[in-house]
Amino acid sequence: MTRDGLLIDCNGVCVQRLTAAGIAFEDLGHIFLTHEHIDHIAALPNFIHQSWVKGCLYRADNRRTHPLHFYGNAPTLRAVRALLDAVNLPGHPHMFPFEFHELDDNGGTLTAGSITLTYFPVNHGPTPCFGLTTDGPNRRLVFSADTEPVQAIYDHLRDGDILIHDCNKIDVDINREHTTWAQIEALLPSWPDVTVYLVHLPLMDGEAEVHFKRGISMKHKQKIVVSMEGITILL
Repeated sequence: MTRDGLLIDCNGVCVQRLTAAGIAFEDLGHIFLTHEHIDHIAALPNFIHQSWVKGCLYRADNRRTHPLHFYGNAPTLRAVRALLDAVNLPGHPHMFPFEFHELDDNGGTLTAGSITLTYFPVNHGPTPCFGLTTDGPNRRLVFSADTEPVQAIYDHLRDGDILIHDCNKIDVDINREHTTWAQIEALLPSWPDVTVYLVHLPLMDGEAEVHFKRGISMKHKQKIVVSMEGITILL
């Protein structure tokens, strides 16, 4: 059920992407927020407003009453509360409840709906940030979040797993507080046989993206996927 599902971060055209994927976002019960930066939480007001419109305002006989759970560190939850209060979302009539779960800065394990996560601190400079991992029946998904390379991410990897990795620059060797393609390329030989999805990529025109993908396919045996737009992964 959608109410048992989990959204990780909320930015951009989140509502449109979930709708296109056939997900009844208005019933979603859980959101994990990796950190407080605006490009990871900015779409929350619209997401919640649209959830209220579809799940409460237009469903007078069957309004959503189950809570929306937020999971994050203390500064992230403060930022979320401020965003929601700025447009008085808690004051909307028949608004479903919000529940905030402050996470341990040192990491831990939580169960959100039907999903159990292990979360751990990564290195996003002065901003506390969590990477995370979750196990499916056949393989594990590991998400680096925004970070410089840290061993805590790679310690979770096994053959056949999925690694979703920050790749903020493709034309420099090092980018403070993020990971570059040069750093990922240097680390590839030390990882198990995993499929790597590159996210948080810089904007590229069509020619640059084709050139980048071609270079990857020519040099590396591992399966490396540039961008995750519209992709479904089964664990």
